[in-house]
Amino acid sequence: EQERAHAAALAEAERIERRTRQEYWRGLSGTQFESEVAVLLRSLGHSVTIVGGPGDHGIDLRIDGDTVAQCKAHDRPLGPATVRDLLGALTAARAHRGLVITLEGCRAKASRFARQGGIEVWDLTYLMELQRQEPA
Repeated sequence: EQERAHAAALAEAERIERRTRQEYWRGLSGTQFESEVAVLLRSLGHSVTIVGGPGDHGIDLRIDGDTVAQCKAHDRPLGPATVRDLLGALTAARAHRGLVITLEGCRAKASRFARQGGIEVWDLTYLMELQRQEPA
C-alpha cells in the first residue's frame, strides 16, 4: 500500500513538472488542452465543469459557476470569431465573466474586441504563470 502511494505521488509530481514545459501544452489536442486547463484550475481551488463537445454552445469550461471559457489549442493567434462566439455564449449563459484560453493569444482586432466586450484572453505565458502558482 505504501509503495502504491509513493508511486502515485511520483506520477503526480512528474505530471506537474511536465505541465511546466511549453512544448507539453503545444502537443495537446483541443480536447486534451481543455482537460489540462481544467486540471490546472482545479489545482488552484476552482470548481470546473468541462462542457465542451458537440452542442457546447461556445462554452468549453464553466468555472466557479459564473465564468465561461472557450479553449483553443491553436498554434496561431485567434481572430475575432472566437471572441464573438464567446461573447454570445456569455450572454446566453448569463455568466459574469468570459475567458478565451489559447496558446498564442489573439490578433490585434480580436484583442480589441475582447477588451471592449469584457472578455479576458489567457495565453500560454499566462498559463505558465498559473502553473507556477500551483501547490506542490
